[in-house]
Amino acid sequence: MIEYFPFAKLFLLTILFTNVCENAAYKPPEAKVEPLHPMGLRISIPDEHGITLVAFHININEDFDGLEAGRFAKDILKIRNGRWTFQDKQVQLRRDDIIYYWVHVVYEGLGYNLIDQSHRVVDFFNSDGTRYIGDTTQSSQNCMTTSTTWISEKGEQRQACPGQLIFEDNFDNLNSTKWNEWKRFSGSPNHEFVIYMTNDVTDTSDGFLRIKPVLLDTKYGINFVSNGRIILEDCTGRIGTDDCQRQAAGSYILPPLISGRISTEGKFEFLFGRVEVRAKLPHGDWVFPVITLHNAENTLDNTLESRSHREIRIASSMGNEELRTGSGETINNRILTAGGLIASWNESNAEMLPKRRSSESWSKNFHIFEIEWNDSLIKVKVDGVQYGEQTVDISFGKSSYLTLGVAVGGLHEFEDHIVSGRYIKPWRNVEAKALYNFYRAKDKWYPTWDTTTALVVDYVKVWAL
Repeated sequence: MIEYFPFAKLFLLTILFTNVCENAAYKPPEAKVEPLHPMGLRISIPDEHGITLVAFHININEDFDGLEAGRFAKDILKIRNGRWTFQDKQVQLRRDDIIYYWVHVVYEGLGYNLIDQSHRVVDFFNSDGTRYIGDTTQSSQNCMTTSTTWISEKGEQRQACPGQLIFEDNFDNLNSTKWNEWKRFSGSPNHEFVIYMTNDVTDTSDGFLRIKPVLLDTKYGINFVSNGRIILEDCTGRIGTDDCQRQAAGSYILPPLISGRISTEGKFEFLFGRVEVRAKLPHGDWVFPVITLHNAENTLDNTLESRSHREIRIASSMGNEELRTGSGETINNRILTAGGLIASWNESNAEMLPKRRSSESWSKNFHIFEIEWNDSLIKVKVDGVQYGEQTVDISFGKSSYLTLGVAVGGLHEFEDHIVSGRYIKPWRNVEAKALYNFYRAKDKWYPTWDTTTALVVDYVKVWAL
C-alpha cells in the first residue's frame, strides 16, 4: 500500500518551479538511517546554511524505478536539533530488510537530488540515538547453543553465542585498544609502492575513518625520493631491516608515497563469522583498498617464494577509471572482487575470485561490503546482495585479524602490459626497477588522483555465526 502525506502538492510545486540539479557542484549531505526499537524509522541529514526544504522518499524491500514518491514521502520544512529529519513511529522493520531511499534538497533556491541510496537493517536504535543493545552482550556461558565462531582477545580465547555482535567500531576516533597503526616500509608479498606512516594520512574527525595517501615529497621535500634516507622511529616492522630503514641510491629510490594501514592483530582475532564494512573505496590510477582478514599465523614477513600468502578479501577494486588487459578485458574500478586469495611469489588465484560489475565506480558512493566465512565456504555480498561464494580448504580455517588500508602499485596486484586510459602500466612486476619506473610515470598517474583518492570507512562490524 502506498502511503501519501500532505506533502504532495508542495512536492509537485517544488519539482515544477525549482531547478533540479543532479550533476551540479553542490551535493546534499549523506543521510543517517536509524531503524528504531521497538518500532519506527528515522532518516536525517545535517543542516547546512542555504537549505530551506528537504523531501525524503522511502521504500522498504523494493527499489525505486526512477524518482517515484515511494511508500513513504514527506517534505520537511523545519530543522530539529540541527538536522532535517523524517521519522515514522509505525514502521515495523526486521533485520536484513533493505531501506531504499532518495532525498530532494532545496539549497539556495535550487533543487538537488541524492539518489540510489539504500541501507540494510543490521542494528536498531533507541529514540535518543543510542544503539539498542538487546542480547548482543550475552556471554557464552548464557548461550542456549554455541556458535562455531571463536574469539581471541588479549591472548584469551572464548566461544561466541550464535548471532552475537563480537566486534564493532564506528570510528568516532581511532581506538588504540582495537587497532594497531602500521609504521613501516611495505614488504612481502606485494611490495606496494608506499611507506606506511599511518598517523600522517589518517583522520577520524568527522566520524569516518579516512586514509588518504600523499606524495613523500609533501613531507620531506622535492627529490627526497631520489637521495633521501629514512629511519622510522617506533617502527612496527622488524627493527634493523629494510622494514624500518632505507637509503635511496641511483635507481633504488624510496617509495614515493605515504599511506596508512591499521589492523586488529593481537587485539581482536576470530575464527569464522560474518563481517560487514560500510565504506567508500579509493579512486585513482594504481590505487586499491586493503579491506581484509589476515591469518594470524601467517605473517607478511614470512611469505617468501617457498610459501603461499592467504587472506580473505572483504572488498577490492582497482582505482583506475579505465583499465584493460592486452586482450581488451575491462578490469577497472567498476569491478568488485572478494573472497579467499592465495598468492605466492609468481602466481595467485585472484582471477578466480567472485566478481560484481557495476554501472558506476565503486568509489562513487558508500556501499556495505560483507563476507560470511565458515570452515568450508566464503559467501560474498554487497548492499545485501550475494554475488558469489567460494569453497575453501582447511588452510583458511585459522584465526584471523581485520586490516584496513590503502595500497598503491606493487608486484602482484596489477598484471603486466595492462592499459590505463591511454598509457601502458609503467612497470613490470619482475623487474628490478619497478618502483623507479612507476615513479618516473608520475605525470601520467598522479593527475588522476583527487579528493576521492582515499578509503573512507563508516563502520566495521563482526558477528558470530
